[in-house]
Amino acid sequence: MIIFLDTEFTGFSSRELISLALVPEVGGSECYLEVSDFDRSLCDQFVTSMVLPQLGHTPGVMCTWNEAHIRVVSWLRSLDVPYQIGSDSENDFWILRELVTKKGSEAAYGALCGAWLNLGSVGIRSLAIENTAQLFNVIDEGAHNALADARALRATWLREGRQ
Repeated sequence: MIIFLDTEFTGFSSRELISLALVPEVGGSECYLEVSDFDRSLCDQFVTSMVLPQLGHTPGVMCTWNEAHIRVVSWLRSLDVPYQIGSDSENDFWILRELVTKKGSEAAYGALCGAWLNLGSVGIRSLAIENTAQLFNVIDEGAHNALADARALRATWLREGRQ
């Protein structure tokens, strides 16, 4: 099974987690959270104008970075089938890995991240951007919301018959 991952983060120079979504390929609940204690001063102009306005609209998803670690580890541990983490950016995978391992507890949590499936290398990224625009009626390069983008990756993967 593939778990579709997307994150939003402060910028390519700092990569501090802002939000994260994990969407299973088949059935099951999604995991979506928004981190409340990231350093807003690290946000680049794109993130400030396109990502931050998307936050705070979903009840119950705001948490601290440490709470995010607990939620994601618990969610991954609840999976009862082997899985790969699929994303269109290696940045997403490394941000997930940092969160899950608490920036270094590799022995305790590293296996939870599974293997990374590079969806960008199989042509899913550009199709997912189009799919996000269609699914969520946005004109720009997508919703810039981790949950919307992870859902679009999943929908595109299934639509393209990649399963």
